[in-house]
Amino acid sequence: SAGPTVRLVAELEGDRRQLTVEITRDEASRLAPRPGERVFVRPRQMRLFLRGELPEGFSYEI
Repeated sequence: SAGPTVRLVAELEGDRRQLTVEITRDEASRLAPRPGERVFVRPRQMRLFLRGELPEGFSYEI
């Protein structure tokens, strides 16, 4: 695909939730991530999308 970034889908270790990661093409070329490979992710900018309402008494912090 065209564009300056590459999107990867990562699975969080332990609970199998998925996380979409966006990196530059240069980073992707340098890191050369492979399917199943363990990587470290540190968010610089994060967006959270909730599915429906939060249960009563539930809170979260970012």
